[in-house]
Amino acid sequence: MSTTAAHAFHLARLFTPIYATRVNARIVYPATATVVKPTDLVSALARPLHVMTYEPHRDAAFLATLAYGLIQGRHPFLDGNKRTAFFVMNEYLRAQGILGFSD
Repeated sequence: MSTTAAHAFHLARLFTPIYATRVNARIVYPATATVVKPTDLVSALARPLHVMTYEPHRDAAFLATLAYGLIQGRHPFLDGNKRTAFFVMNEYLRAQGILGFSD
């Protein structure tokens, strides 16, 4: 397994739909996190990993921005899509070894 593929596999284990739903639950509390488009959530989290594997020249900032745009644009949650997307983007950067916006 190549280094890029191994890294993509590691990130896929971190950024799961369950993780994103838990993040959303913390953001929209006291309301309940509701996933209204589960397939869009899975797709939005998987797309940056596919790009990382098949377009290895893309940098971490591009991949994080892609994740942000897909989550925010597809609105997989009932509420808090933009805030959840921003948090996931920040954590994606940090997982790649880059300081996030909150650091």
